[in-house]
Amino acid sequence: MEKRKNKIIVISCLAIITLIGATFAAFRGSSQTKENVSTSALGITLLRNGEDIESNTAYNQGEYKGLPGETVNEKISVKAKKGEGYNPVYVRVTAYRYWTKEGTKVSQTENGETLNVEEIVINTPNKEQDWIFEEDPEDPEVVYMYYKKQLEPGGNKDKADFMESYTILGESTDSNKYLKHQAVIEFEANAVQTTLAKEAMLAEWGVEAVFDGTGNLISAEHQK
Repeated sequence: MEKRKNKIIVISCLAIITLIGATFAAFRGSSQTKENVSTSALGITLLRNGEDIESNTAYNQGEYKGLPGETVNEKISVKAKKGEGYNPVYVRVTAYRYWTKEGTKVSQTENGETLNVEEIVINTPNKEQDWIFEEDPEDPEVVYMYYKKQLEPGGNKDKADFMESYTILGESTDSNKYLKHQAVIEFEANAVQTTLAKEAMLAEWGVEAVFDGTGNLISAEHQK
């Protein structure tokens, strides 16, 4: 008997925002195919202030030089693509926060002082209502953001805002050690189909998902 492999198409969109005294870097997307679970073709895209950030587009350049403690409005969203072959999906956004100096990633100053990634704050609208946040227990730079609801292509349930602004050094009592450093946030958004979603999340993301009776995600726990 011929053995057939099912595949799940995971659309990964990457947005890199370089903050404080540096340049806005690329917004770009890529897709990859992974074996397992589903033959459904999934489609998501990232939006920056309402504008689509499509795969393989040129870099969107801009510049922001901020002051410590400022909150800067910058809306980043994930949206379900509409069209033939696109189906409702569940979405996870992974945020990576870190510091760089002269283009090199660093975790300490030259004097050995720790640069705290928690000073890089992502402000999410309706955070408690719409999202489940989970910090990576092994890597403080990484935060997982699970959208509780399904994204449905077309209509008014096709988009979720996961950042409305960011704040750098808002609570810091020692901002001087961050001079000449740049704060970086990277976002990676992935989707799985709603059919067999529990199995797909375990296979693709390594999480044990629990849903309520209406299909909303109520917990997502990483499996060791």
